[in-house]
Amino acid sequence: MSDLDKVAAWQRLSEAAHEYASKSDNPTSRQKLSDAAKAWAIASGGARKPASQPSTGERSGAVWPFASSKNVAKGTPIEEVGTKDLRWLASVVSENIQDESKAQWRERNVSLLHDVEAELRTR
Repeated sequence: MSDLDKVAAWQRLSEAAHEYASKSDNPTSRQKLSDAAKAWAIASGGARKPASQPSTGERSGAVWPFASSKNVAKGTPIEEVGTKDLRWLASVVSENIQDESKAQWRERNVSLLHDVEAELRTR
């Protein structure tokens, strides 16, 4: 969906939420809010990956992305990286995801962040 569609879906959701909150609970306003929430979910990208994947004992395939670090070599599997370094990586990748000038790498960074956060949850 286009950004315009997303804005329109958000506007409808906001209006439905306001209507629902300002009126007594009734089936019409509840249904309107439900429909608007579903439309927003679809417009904003649909279903997300689960927050936690069960461990299968397999590696994620994610590796340390930077050329050099005093603690970690580029290409080291994240499962072999220390917790402190993973937390640092998660914060840097989160910042990069928000940085509009790095939009071309956003999808890769979102995937890396997901893998790093999953690895941190296993510790």
